[in-house]
Amino acid sequence: MKTKLCAIAVLMPALFLSACGEQSAPAAAPPVASTDAAAPAAMPEATTSMSATDVRVADDAASVTTCNLETVNGTMFEGDTPSVSRAEPVSIVGWLIDEPARIVPTEVKLRLQSADGAQAWEQAVTQWGDRSDIATAKGNEFLASGFNADLSVAAIPAGEYAIYLAFATPEGERVCGFGRRLVLTE
Repeated sequence: MKTKLCAIAVLMPALFLSACGEQSAPAAAPPVASTDAAAPAAMPEATTSMSATDVRVADDAASVTTCNLETVNGTMFEGDTPSVSRAEPVSIVGWLIDEPARIVPTEVKLRLQSADGAQAWEQAVTQWGDRSDIATAKGNEFLASGFNADLSVAAIPAGEYAIYLAFATPEGERVCGFGRRLVLTE
């Protein structure tokens, strides 16, 4: 017991001395109040999920009719030109098949082209799903022809746009849905 007390008596000062060499992190400085109360808060930079493209489509483009751009944010394209806010996510739902090749194209781009044709943006369509209605009407090989394209368009100027799908074939690029319009608002 006497040995244990001696060991404790010898070790305690060593522990205290080793702790004395450690430095604690300095306390964080309090935030400095701004002297310019009228300075506006920094606005986040507008972004887009779409890439600018040099591709433009004319009214006489090599177009096919085996697709449908059905809705934008739940609003039907049919008979109307939907309007969506640039500040909100945009969801386009539809379907696409390459009927002559008897396939669902795998490399598809959804494009927005300004009404005057001066600017265009595109984004790959990557979310595909089953469409039993298309399989029933066109063939079972087209079951996975449904798509959903989620777009971020905050950096694209407000205005009216042609919206369509583009896909490659051995004969060249084909477009589908050309003639649909979409209005991006502030």
